[in-house]
Amino acid sequence: MLFLASTLANLPVITPDRENLGLVKEAVFDPKILKLVGILVQRGIFQPLGVVSPLDVIKISPRFLLVKEREAVLPINEIVRVEKLLKERSRIIRMRAETISGKFLGRVDDILFDETDGRIVKFYLHALMTERILPVESLLKVEKKRLIFNIEESEKQKISAPLPAIE
Repeated sequence: MLFLASTLANLPVITPDRENLGLVKEAVFDPKILKLVGILVQRGIFQPLGVVSPLDVIKISPRFLLVKEREAVLPINEIVRVEKLLKERSRIIRMRAETISGKFLGRVDDILFDETDGRIVKFYLHALMTERILPVESLLKVEKKRLIFNIEESEKQKISAPLPAIE
């Protein structure tokens, strides 16, 4: 099943015994391998964030995130890849997207990913007056702070944002 990363925010994280472990804060994707590598969990107001490995997720539903057990929510430093991405502030969401020639396409606003293996399927880009949905196949290169797309193949998928109504 495919999910938008934004739909995970604020989902309750529960165990098969229906024990509530906290709320999803955000999904963390690795720009190098284009996969989900962790899900940040807010366990309480004054507690530090925890992280759930995708391997510990049993099911993602529109109403909850089901994990194998209580111990699935780990301190961030126990999943090295997630800790490194957070320290480097290397997140695909909000990354700049450009064409090969350097034309600005927008910033990554959302990501469509496959629940079964965490692979990114599509990027949702947002610029001032336009939105684009680009398949992962049109991505040519990932740099530290930007994604380079072969937009010629994907130009058909441009969606214009509606203009505000004039009264």
